[in-house]
Amino acid sequence: MRIPEHRPEGCLGRVVHSITNRLVGRMAAVLFAVSGLVSAITALLPIQEGVNRPGEFGVGVAAIGVGVWAWLAPWERWPRSRSLWLPPLAFAILASTYVTGSSEDVTFATYFVVVFVWIGICHPRWTSVRMLPLGVGAYVLPLVFTGEGVQALDSTLEVAVLCGIVGEGLAWVSDKLRAAEAVDERRGYEIQMLLRSAELLARENDPARLPKLAVELGVQLLRSDTALLLLLEGQESMRAAASYGWPEEVDEIAIGSRPEPRRLAEGDRIALLGGAAFREAFGLAAPTDRLMLLPLPGASRPQGVLAAGLGDRPLDEFGRDVALTFATQAGLALERVKASQALREETLRDELTGLGNRRYANLALADAMSGDALVVIDLDRFKELNDSAGHAAGDEVLRALAAHLRTALREDDTAARLGSDEFLLILRGVRDNASATLDRLELQWRAADPPVTYSAGIAVRGAGESAEEALARADAALLAAKRRGRDRVSIAAEP
Repeated sequence: MRIPEHRPEGCLGRVVHSITNRLVGRMAAVLFAVSGLVSAITALLPIQEGVNRPGEFGVGVAAIGVGVWAWLAPWERWPRSRSLWLPPLAFAILASTYVTGSSEDVTFATYFVVVFVWIGICHPRWTSVRMLPLGVGAYVLPLVFTGEGVQALDSTLEVAVLCGIVGEGLAWVSDKLRAAEAVDERRGYEIQMLLRSAELLARENDPARLPKLAVELGVQLLRSDTALLLLLEGQESMRAAASYGWPEEVDEIAIGSRPEPRRLAEGDRIALLGGAAFREAFGLAAPTDRLMLLPLPGASRPQGVLAAGLGDRPLDEFGRDVALTFATQAGLALERVKASQALREETLRDELTGLGNRRYANLALADAMSGDALVVIDLDRFKELNDSAGHAAGDEVLRALAAHLRTALREDDTAARLGSDEFLLILRGVRDNASATLDRLELQWRAADPPVTYSAGIAVRGAGESAEEALARADAALLAAKRRGRDRVSIAAEP
């Protein structure tokens, strides 16, 4: 079962804060638009004296224009720092409104505080401090220009301190909120991945695919760049069942002289190892300086270890609990599939000979292709051997023939015991070479000086012929070999 690709550093892609770059730009757009609208309306209403109405109206239109542009700008494609050119524009517009005479002293100072509120909410700490000299300059210059230098000296320090405290205070609060939001987002992602992992691991029943699935899920859950799954094989070795981004090809690790791998597999907590410590414990080169090793427990015995690169990420208690829960899920799934496979193999194995049984033979027949040779073997005078030497001697002959077939056949070929002293062979893709193969097998059997010989019937499955029809022809050929005197091979006629 293939799961979608996932960037390990992504927390559902990446952490998405509620104050996005688009929201930052649009908050500024609203401030510009509102202040510009106030300035434009003030210029049109004859309620104040000493106001440069054309200048005030022009400043208002300019502010509205900046607001419209800021609303439409593609902030999501830009870094947040690019929005820091907006405060200088805001300072320039504020200074212009004071010079045109539309702002009172208190209102003028309040507008500067509002700008630093925006800076504090939307940008990291110390940004307000860096912007403060520019803001102080924009505050002082119009006061000096309008001949209010004494007032400028009296209020500048107060406004600067207030803007700095407001901006940095809000930035500190925003940083804390963003950090808490990132933690919540990460934990929500981990819970989501944990539930998804439980579902996918429970549904996977293929012993070849399950280790790969466990590694892929582990990489996503732990947000790692590399992982290696090692399964215990008896008391002396570990087998590399699957890996992700692991630079070294790993097959098997002998742990007879290395107690640390088994101790880690039998543990109940996460181990954090550096690259040198991992190399010393496992004899493998580590792809990173920080590795997290998760024991994979089973209901009856430990299953192995999952090693994942931790990078420079901290691992808190919640993350440890999530990782251990996932490791338990993976370990139990591996044990379940292994037990199911063993049970399935047991139901398909003949207890006496160790070959496949009749059920296994039926499954193998279903996979037989055109050009495969179906061979039915029957021991000659086997009943007489049982009557004269006893069933123990007969059983020994059956085991010897099974061992002979296992060693003489190719890996892709199939051997199964149909019942009593009758065996089925499926020789893959031999076509016209089936007779030569059986002659070779018969010579090897005779060379072992067995107490009995055997007869065989061969049928090559033809195009459009069912496996059952080919098997019936092989049975007929075996019967013909018996009738002609036994200890021989008979080839069935073409279908």
